[in-house]
Amino acid sequence: MKILIADDHSLIIEGFVNVIKNHDATMACFTASNKIELFEILKSQQIDILFQDILFGKTDARDFIKQIKTDFPMVKIIIISTLNDLFTLETVLKQGVDGYFVKSDSSREIINAIDTILEGNKYLSKDLLQQKNCSYTIKSNTIILTPREKEILCLILQERTTKEIAKKLFISDKTVENHRTNLFIKFGVKNLAGLVKCAILEGFL
Repeated sequence: MKILIADDHSLIIEGFVNVIKNHDATMACFTASNKIELFEILKSQQIDILFQDILFGKTDARDFIKQIKTDFPMVKIIIISTLNDLFTLETVLKQGVDGYFVKSDSSREIINAIDTILEGNKYLSKDLLQQKNCSYTIKSNTIILTPREKEILCLILQERTTKEIAKKLFISDKTVENHRTNLFIKFGVKNLAGLVKCAILEGFL
């Protein structure tokens, strides 16, 4: 069993490693304090479980969780965070994570989280489970896009301009603008920056 703890605070990393090693010394623990180290380890080691901090230094892990799930589909991801609100929980579950651990939880919950994931279930912090209306059944993307809207959103996320999108899809600039307006309405945003942020949080990246 290989476990990777990705957090930019050394005390958090040391705490996780100590708890895991005291529970089972045969578990191999790897640590990463930044995104570069994280992906280097994922590429070089067959990691089974990744404990990933959301606010990972200057990086928001929600920007690359889907990349990990795509490039390393066998890795089970358990988010670790000080954030215990249901909105944050929903945004990461929509991106396919397997668990959510709140840093204020008891250290005993680390082993509980590992065991739960190994049994094929999702793990949620007890703190979150005690909150109103929280359950394992979180709806997937509720924003329904047409195939064309998905194409245009994908190109917007690639930072393509209106003219570049129109040329690639063989449509007019006006048509692109109309689709972009519809995307603003569906995502409830007012500009491209808001659209990109919401698209990432909703798991469309």
